[in-house]
Amino acid sequence: MADPVAAADNWWISLPPERRVGLHRYIAGKQAAAAAEGHAPVEGQIALPIRTPRRREPKGWLNSDRPID
Repeated sequence: MADPVAAADNWWISLPPERRVGLHRYIAGKQAAAAAEGHAPVEGQIALPIRTPRRREPKGWLNSDRPID
């Protein structure tokens, strides 16, 4: 059986330089997107945390244990 690592190296070497650069850019872009949780940074954008309000218990007589007449 042929060595898969050697086969991959031979394939990589057989590619023209511009194709190798293109693949490097593609992979780097995918890694950067994954590192940023899938969001590409936008120039001038300020990262703000998104906060959701906590759900509060309703106040008043409907929330009491007293039965309704």
